[in-house]
Amino acid sequence: MKILFLHGLESQPGGSKVKYLQGLGHTVLNPLLPKSDFDESVKIAQALIDSEHPEIVVGSSRGGAVAMNVDARGARLILIAPAWKRFGNTSSISANTTILHCRDDKIVPYKDSAELGVNLMSCGDDHRMSDKLALSALGQAVGLQKDKDVKAENFLRKYIREMLYEFISQPVGAVDGDDPRPTPAEDEFVTGPDILAGYIVVSDSYDGIPIGYAPITRTDGPDRPFLVRTTDTKWLIPFGVVRALYPQVEDTFNWVDSKEDWRDLGIGSSGDVGNFSWEWTENEPVT
Repeated sequence: MKILFLHGLESQPGGSKVKYLQGLGHTVLNPLLPKSDFDESVKIAQALIDSEHPEIVVGSSRGGAVAMNVDARGARLILIAPAWKRFGNTSSISANTTILHCRDDKIVPYKDSAELGVNLMSCGDDHRMSDKLALSALGQAVGLQKDKDVKAENFLRKYIREMLYEFISQPVGAVDGDDPRPTPAEDEFVTGPDILAGYIVVSDSYDGIPIGYAPITRTDGPDRPFLVRTTDTKWLIPFGVVRALYPQVEDTFNWVDSKEDWRDLGIGSSGDVGNFSWEWTENEPVT
């Protein structure tokens, strides 16, 4: 497979990710991009796309921003911790783009990738994304392009569902099966009595399997009731499985917290965020 790899700001051609892809048997185009001239970097990448017609364009950090600013001519994008808020002038990408990003990235925030609203894979130890697991995730992302992702995606979902069924009977709140970790309560924003107002339940939108839930607390304020999802989220499968297979579950909870107006919500409210659905229920789910 022919791949165009666009390196990061402080990187050079021939880095570890390029060597890894070459080791998998891929042909990798890896031009030198001038760090002081973003527009020229885009021109260099565009010229190679127009002349070499790569099947995949991989962009790392600043290179991810470069990839977002070219006409890929049908090539699929794989972005690694793309620094799109620092470079370029676009914030939209094709829906079939894959992003790899470390949650503990200290240089490009993970939430920047989450904002793009495409398939986001949480992996890696840091921003460099050169550790064994990050490289493996890159290889998997490249490999998923075959057969237009359909067979591979169906296989992965089947595997995930099997994992969920395997662990569904584990104790609520367990981490990797037997390590309960209570989460400290969230500080109140206003004074007043706490009144339980229901629960947010997050499920896999593909087959409706519940993943986790959290109570919603109403605290009476001076002007109107204040509603907040408390932080003591309870998982219907082990926390370790959630983090490994569904890294966006917490993002779903946070999305409901930050994007929805509580005044418009109530028992029976529901919605979809990425691969997950959420619902505000009156009763605590049965575990």
